[in-house]
Amino acid sequence: MYSDEELLAELRQQASENGIAPSVSEMNQSGGPSHSTYHQNFGSWWQSVVRAGLTPRKRNPLTETQWKQFHDAATSLAKPSWKLTALLAMFTGLTKYLFAELSSSWIDQRKRDTLIRVPRFETQSGDRWTFRIPEVWTYNGDEIRTELPGLLSWYISNQELPVRSDTAHTRIIYRTAVDANLTRRQQVSRNVDFPIDQSIPLVRHGDLRATGGARMARNGAPAQRLGRRLGGSHTGWEATGSDLFLWCHVHDEDFSHPDSEVSGIYLDPDSGDVRRIKSEGD
Repeated sequence: MYSDEELLAELRQQASENGIAPSVSEMNQSGGPSHSTYHQNFGSWWQSVVRAGLTPRKRNPLTETQWKQFHDAATSLAKPSWKLTALLAMFTGLTKYLFAELSSSWIDQRKRDTLIRVPRFETQSGDRWTFRIPEVWTYNGDEIRTELPGLLSWYISNQELPVRSDTAHTRIIYRTAVDANLTRRQQVSRNVDFPIDQSIPLVRHGDLRATGGARMARNGAPAQRLGRRLGGSHTGWEATGSDLFLWCHVHDEDFSHPDSEVSGIYLDPDSGDVRRIKSEGD
């Protein structure tokens, strides 16, 4: 029988030198605790990895600086359709499939906001998914325009689909990451969908989606609004609000959110020391 601390320490022991978590198969072959043990103790493999202070192989949120770099690169893309695709990937939970199905009829432009209404026959839940596009976001206290409202106006006028396939979508995200000079971001998977250069790490769609959710959580967005923007229940996304809250707890010791019910221990990503998640009442 392993304690939580022993499980996290063992997981960290099996990680690579640069802090990338082992795969499930690697962990099962290590002779130590199995993947199922981690799932039972911590709820999921991803949550186990994050509690161990390691880099997950998917849904790996960008830092604030990397997010700013990606946004700058996205807004500098020459093709409006590419720019719209990259920015929607940053600020919404639209899936690759929904990008290809995106229609101007889904977009309702009002005087002060823009709504996207994904029809119920396009969602996995069978319910219509409605969410608002943000006009600004913050970085170091400054408000920065997302540029999405203007690009959606362009899209309605031109009727040009941002992407037509998963490969095209991946190409745009990858190209934006390269333009953002994110070449030193740790490679977390050998399965590169669009290998321009094997030495350049890929920022994946799921990374951007998770980053947007983590940013909303840090900014105090209610869990309901966070879920509405990311559309977890509408798209069958395996991430949960607890995942995003956990990420913030581990990477920001001062993080506190009234909707977070995450508790327990984690290992400091830098030192490996045991920390305890502070509750809202602490």
